[in-house]
Formats: sequence, C-alpha cells, structure tokens
Amino acid sequence: MLNIPGADLRCYGPNLKIEYTPDNGPHSFYWDASYCTTAVPAGNTDIYSNIGRLIGSAATTKRYKYLYNQVGFKALLAGDADEQKIMPFLGGGLEVVVATAVWTYKSDNYHIDDDVARTVLYGMHFHGGVQYNLQPVILELKGTIDLVLKPLAGGISNLAGTIRLSAIIPITN
Repeated sequence: MLNIPGADLRCYGPNLKIEYTPDNGPHSFYWDASYCTTAVPAGNTDIYSNIGRLIGSAATTKRYKYLYNQVGFKALLAGDADEQKIMPFLGGGLEVVVATAVWTYKSDNYHIDDDVARTVLYGMHFHGGVQYNLQPVILELKGTIDLVLKPLAGGISNLAGTIRLSAIIPITN
C-alpha cells in the first residue's frame, strides 16, 4: 500500500524483492520493484469542436500509476538472517520512480483519447521493521518513508509512505 500525504492517494499493487544476504549474516543488499495504481474522479471536462465551440462535456477520471525501483542496504539489529526469532531491522537506499498520470474521458456522444503524462523521479528511501524466519519463509513487516526529489502528486508532497507485510522465500541456503 502506498500513501502520499496531502494527496489523499492510497494505492495497491504487487511487489518483487530480490535480497542478497552474504553467509546468512546480519546485513543484506536488495533490489525492490513495486507497482501501484489508483483512480480518482476528476469531475467533468468540457469538449470543444475543431473551431473552439463548446459541444458538450465528458466525465473525467484521473488514474495514477507508480513503478518504484529501489536498491539499498538492510541491517538486522539482533542477530543473523538464519536465526528463528523476531529481529528488528533498519535500512535505506536510492530509488527511481516512474510516475504516470492518465486522464480518461467518458462521453456518450464523443470519443476522446486519453491524455498521458509520464515523469521519472529520483530519491531516497528509509525503512525499519521486524522479521521472523519461519523456515521455509521469512515474514517481514516494514514501514518505509520515501523522499522523492520532485513532488509525486499535483505538487503537494515529496514524501510517500508504505507499510508492507511480506513473505520472503529464500532460494538458497
């Protein structure tokens, strides 16, 4: 779940994380890809003819799509990754966000193409949480604060927050 403060946006989507933990130690490096989307009604938009005359209106929906790519570092604070106990962790890294806004117009009388605006944004992320190694899966609950160098939604906020409960499946021992 992604929450952009001040923008009243909450969106949901899949997440893929590849994490490398050398020798099941207390530190790991990761690449995390997340996708989320949400749609909000945006009222009505006036429709004009080719000569600029008002000919009607269309219901408008604005859909936001975010593709987050994060690389970073995670440190377990109470042991090694292979231990079966609750372990708090802290971490952070860099991110690249592909933000897309799509305006969709619905009219009974006219066909109007969607308008699309795409932006590539950069920033940093910081996270903390707890994990528990159940063997064969690791449960992870984490909260993330993303500081993006340009505002994410309508010039309102440079911060995004996530809360995730994940099941991590180790592929090697």
